[in-house]
Amino acid sequence: MPRIDQIYFAVYPDAMDKHTQTSFFAPGDWISLPEHPEWGLGQVQSVLGTRLTASFENAGKQALNSDAIILVPVEPPGQGE
Repeated sequence: MPRIDQIYFAVYPDAMDKHTQTSFFAPGDWISLPEHPEWGLGQVQSVLGTRLTASFENAGKQALNSDAIILVPVEPPGQGE
């Protein structure tokens, strides 16, 4: 399974130069981690380069490296219903 940033850069190849050292997530974004579905949805709290913190429904606040894991953007709770 390709990483989300690989998909992003395949769709937006010009973004590669601008985003190689940064995450394309921003505070307030909602995410999920396919490797940890038991964590539930998470909301991004802060972003610094490829590192971010997010608060998850069932795992609390977690520090993440978007280069090392798959992060999937999701709709905010209640928006997709």
